[in-house]
Amino acid sequence: MPPAFCRIPLRYIQQNAGVPHQSLSQKIASEFSDIHFNGAQLRRYIQEATLSGNLDMPIYENKLVNLILESQMKRLVLSLISIMVFIGLSGCATNTVVVPYKNDIKKSLKISLLKDSNVTISKQVLTSINEQVKNGLIKRNLLYSNETDFNNVEIRLTSYRMRPDAARLTVGILAGCDNIKSDIIIKNNENIIIGQSKIEFKECAAWGVSSQVITAYSKEVIKYLTQ
Repeated sequence: MPPAFCRIPLRYIQQNAGVPHQSLSQKIASEFSDIHFNGAQLRRYIQEATLSGNLDMPIYENKLVNLILESQMKRLVLSLISIMVFIGLSGCATNTVVVPYKNDIKKSLKISLLKDSNVTISKQVLTSINEQVKNGLIKRNLLYSNETDFNNVEIRLTSYRMRPDAARLTVGILAGCDNIKSDIIIKNNENIIIGQSKIEFKECAAWGVSSQVITAYSKEVIKYLTQ
């Protein structure tokens, strides 16, 4: 037996048998806005139910229950994603310095973003990392723009793993962890290494989305380059 709130629209259909299906579906959706029906599916349900001649048949009650539950589940998932984006990440960042670097005289930095041949990563993610790092340098007036005296920065991604957002939401750590590893090498105009570090960002929590992990990693790179 479906819950009471599921039977209310059935009574409405019975009481408004002469009302056109589309008008009746709009009336039900408006009157019971807390249930949040899918309009097209509701109209099909009303049509099938009225044509059957028996509105209390379990098959049509079950259809309405499934319709309501499906709609509520979609709303729940969207709400959870919104909450997770708001909460943010609790990931762990590590910066293993190989050669200490400090840009005391604020030389501009020319960025090159590379990846190891065994690293699988989309062009979209590479573009996002590249743009976020460069934008961070622009805000600090450190991005190379044809200056004669500058330092070269090579950001080489050595490992990349990102859970699908759906897997992160549903099974969390059981889907593994998000992980971005990289080597950062800074050279002067004479091709001498003046800074080197291994930067990694790891996230195992069930909340958040992949774009947040990418942003968190990019911020760690910016922090090292602008210290």
